[in-house]
Amino acid sequence: TSSSFPFPHYLQQAVPALALCVAAAPIWADEDDAGKLALGVGAVLVVAVVFGQFAFAFEDRRQLDPIDYYRTFASHRYGTMSDLDYEYYFDGNVITVRDVVASIDADGGSHASLYTWSELPWLYAAGSFTNPTRYYTSFLGEVIPGAKAEILRDLDARPPAYILVSDDTFAPFGELERLVDQHYEIVTQHNDWRLYRRLADKTADAGS
Repeated sequence: TSSSFPFPHYLQQAVPALALCVAAAPIWADEDDAGKLALGVGAVLVVAVVFGQFAFAFEDRRQLDPIDYYRTFASHRYGTMSDLDYEYYFDGNVITVRDVVASIDADGGSHASLYTWSELPWLYAAGSFTNPTRYYTSFLGEVIPGAKAEILRDLDARPPAYILVSDDTFAPFGELERLVDQHYEIVTQHNDWRLYRRLADKTADAGS
């Protein structure tokens, strides 16, 4: 709840640990009514804080509702929801990630270095790609002061084999577009994303 971003899915990974702590609390074995009352008041306050911070985000981003999230997980797990419906529940980005990984594999770039200006950080795990910079989303690259300058320095020091640019981003990155125009060529484009390969890598492959 101390996060500056109103993203309720940040709470989901805390639920199992919280449940274990509550179940293991020695206060349940005590007959101290005052302690139980204090714990109950504390729980109400925590719920109030969480609700106050995340209530609007639950309404704006349905797929982040933790109750619906786990209900969807159970439906898919027990076969009442198809794989495709499950993927589209998460706004279709799973399918985009699969398409991008397939495009890079088809170009011979399996396990290559990749930088993506997008909201697709799962690309790195899905394709075993390495990232030359520490930023994985356009959101963080835009809102963190100095991030764009750092990204450009990292890309200059360790040029990735591929750069993926999406139009569905938190904000545009004009300097990155200029870098791509100078040193990369397009491999493929589909819907709102474009995949580029570094020209130097293409030349080296041709020479070998």
